[in-house]
Amino acid sequence: MKTFVTGGTSSIGKILIKEMSRQGDPARVLVRSTSRGDSLDLPGVEFVTGDVTDAESVRQGMQGCTRVTHMAAVVGGNTQCAAGWPPMKK
Repeated sequence: MKTFVTGGTSSIGKILIKEMSRQGDPARVLVRSTSRGDSLDLPGVEFVTGDVTDAESVRQGMQGCTRVTHMAAVVGGNTQCAAGWPPMKK
C-alpha cells in the first residue's frame, strides 16, 4: 500500500518518510518546487511536485495511493485562494 504524504519535507515529515522507507512502506511525497528533498532520496520514496493549495496537484499525486498522511500547512501569506478561506489576520 502506497501512502501519499503532504508536508514530507518538514522536520517531522522527514522523520516519518525515513521511517516508512526503513520499514519498506512506499511513499509518494508532495513537494513544492522550492522544497528540497535531497535527504529523502530513499528506497520506496517518490516525489511529485505540487502544492496543497492546488486541488489538481493533490488529486494527481494521490492517484494509485491507498492511504494519505497529511502534515502540510499553509503558513502566512494570503490563503483566500486555498479552499476558499478568508485571508489570515495579522
